[in-house]
Amino acid sequence: MKYKNLVKRIGCKILFVLLAFMLGWLFGMAINFFHGKDQMTETLSTAAEEGKKQIAITFDDGPRKGSTELIVDALKKVNGRATFFVVGQMVEQSPDLVKKAVEAGCQIGNHTYDHANLNKLGAYGVKTEVNKCSNAVYAAAGVYPMIGRPPYGSVNQTVRNAVSIPWFNWNVDTLDWKNRDANYVYNYVINNVKDGQVILMHDLHPTTAQAMVRAIPKLHEMGYQLVTIDEMARVKGGYENIPGYVKATVK
Repeated sequence: MKYKNLVKRIGCKILFVLLAFMLGWLFGMAINFFHGKDQMTETLSTAAEEGKKQIAITFDDGPRKGSTELIVDALKKVNGRATFFVVGQMVEQSPDLVKKAVEAGCQIGNHTYDHANLNKLGAYGVKTEVNKCSNAVYAAAGVYPMIGRPPYGSVNQTVRNAVSIPWFNWNVDTLDWKNRDANYVYNYVINNVKDGQVILMHDLHPTTAQAMVRAIPKLHEMGYQLVTIDEMARVKGGYENIPGYVKATVK
């Protein structure tokens, strides 16, 4: 009987210690979670401030080794951000570049899995293209793209009905895909930049990266904040106030 009572007391103590440990662990996780959210909010808000000139530079068709990392490194030096609308196949080739961009505070957008013209697909095809790209991004960086850009800017009613993410085009096209000259791209951006622009570029092209290594510090010197689509939306009061916004209609 004494032996049974001893075992029972020891068992109760062990159970108490285990419960205390678990409660402490859960409490610590909760603190880290909310602290992490605060840090994330602080990080995301540092680049976008009301009353300052802002531009959202967006890059399509990447990521690409030798280009994307140069742009991200240049942004980090001025505490800037950009939005990269990535292609799923390219993400699978260079997942480390997506992770690097996310860790630098940049936003990742969905640009389909293989750069398909969505207007030529039915609803199932649109969903497949978007989902495959999103899954590739998640596998690379642990985040899902919450916004998208249709290849060629093509977004019809079928596309808008098929998926729930908001689509974004642009209001400034640098034509860097056509004029693959670093000096041309640099001069076009610097000479035509205005507050509130959403600028289309392509990190697929090395000449664009070369131009932006020069343009990013110059834009910062000119007083522009380089922000993501989401950061600009927070300051401007919503996606609908961003140039190039295309509202999804799916419920």
